[in-house]
Formats: sequence, C-alpha cells, structure tokens
Amino acid sequence: MLNTRVQTTVILVPANRWSSEIKKMTTDTNRIVLLVQLNSPKREQMIVALEAAGFCVNTADTLFGIWHTMMEEPPFAVVIDTAPRGVPWHPWELCRELADTFSVLIILLIHGHSSGDRSRAFTIGADQCFSISAPYRDIVAYLEAQSTRHRRANLQVSSSDKREENVLEIDWYRRQATRGNRVIDFSRKEFMLLELLARQEDQIVTPSEIFKTLWKSELPVDHTQLVKQYILRLRQKIEIDPHNPQHLLTYRGMGYSFRSAQAKERDAQPATENKTKHDPQPA
Repeated sequence: MLNTRVQTTVILVPANRWSSEIKKMTTDTNRIVLLVQLNSPKREQMIVALEAAGFCVNTADTLFGIWHTMMEEPPFAVVIDTAPRGVPWHPWELCRELADTFSVLIILLIHGHSSGDRSRAFTIGADQCFSISAPYRDIVAYLEAQSTRHRRANLQVSSSDKREENVLEIDWYRRQATRGNRVIDFSRKEFMLLELLARQEDQIVTPSEIFKTLWKSELPVDHTQLVKQYILRLRQKIEIDPHNPQHLLTYRGMGYSFRSAQAKERDAQPATENKTKHDPQPA
C-alpha cells in the first residue's frame, strides 16, 4: 500500500524578484496579493492598506491579465470582487477555475449578506469570504494570519532533519506531498488526478476515465490532450526526473498508472524491463 504517513504539514511557494521598491522588500510569495476587478476607489484603499501591512500588490482587470499574472508572478492570495462592472466573464467561474488550476488562497468580496452566496463560494473553492463593505483591516488581518502561518511552517521545514530525496509521502487530508525536505502543494484538480491514480495503484486508468472524474462532463474531442497536460504538470511536481518518471507512468494507447516505491520493491522484474512498459512524456 502507498505510504501516506505525514511528517510535515507545510506549504512551499516559489520566490520572485520585483522591480519596484516594495517588491524588492518581498522575499517570498507569502506576501504577494492579486486584486481582481475591484473598482477604483476600493482598489486604491485596499492597496494602501495591504502595502501598509508589508504586502506586495498586483492588480488585474482582464482574463489575460489575471492568467498572465498567475503564471508569471504567482501570488500568495487572490482577492476577487464578485460583482464587477462591465466584464465579459463571471467572477464565480473565475474562482472555480483558479481553485482548480492553482494552489492559491482565494478571497471573495460578496455584495449583500446572503448565506447562500457564502455557501456557494466555499463550494466552488474560495477559502474565505468578506462583505464588500467589510473593514479593510479585517481582510488584511486574515491575510497576515495566513501568511504568518505559512512562513512559520517554512522555517520549520528548513530547520528539520534532512529526509531522503527519493521518498515520496502523500498527505490526503492536506492535499500535499513531501519529497525529502521539499513540500509539494497541488491545485484541486492536480491532487484529484494524483489521488485517482494512486488509489488504483498499478492499474491503468484511461484518459476518458480521468476526464470524467476530474471534469464530470461529456468528453470533448481534445480531452486526451488536456489530460496529458495535467499528467505533465503532475510529473514536474512529484518526479525527481520528469523525463524518466518512476511513479507516474504512461502506457501508450492505454492510459496512465501510478507506481509507488513499495510496489517497485515488490516487483521482481529489473528496472530496465519496467521502462519498456511505459513511455515517459517530456516535461
């Protein structure tokens, strides 16, 4: 069986460099916040409040700007206004897509006081909700608490004893994995894919099965390519060498399979024979 013992509970996020003076002060993405479609007065007030607390703030109003920022300058948290004016996209769907694709803290600013809106927000992947009229200090305090929690966890892992790099441990509850001292965080769909394959260890799962489980919809023409992209992203996170995968294997014309370290030890076949069974995709 797959080893699911947990020895760390931390989140590791990449570091970035910034051109402005406040961005130069930022040493990790636990202090970077992206504001999406806040109207001008509220945006400026929010920026002032966040920067006063030592956060680094980016803003985006278009889908291209949002996705570009998420890919190029990944933030610690995203704050989304759920009732923006004059945009061709729906903020609730944006929240769902961000939660499915990125490991990021999502805060929704809700207009009105409907409990149904709050329930809906948590259902689609939001981590926290605030009324649009909530004091900025409340939002900043929540972000500060989350940032501090993650920063302390990172300090804990950096000072812990070195673990073996070839040991992959999965924490189903926290949606994380660790390899040595490196903590791996996943988006919701990435972890759903890992869990689907790992819980069917050594069984081949077809792209159509994967798509139906992750997206719960009818198969589009290009569903195999979409599944392949998620497989590649997952390999980049869990494999020591994504070009020569040891856990996430491809069986040409059939599908994908997960191979744990314990299963490899039980397997009497030479490693060279295993390689003939699958075709690792390029990273």
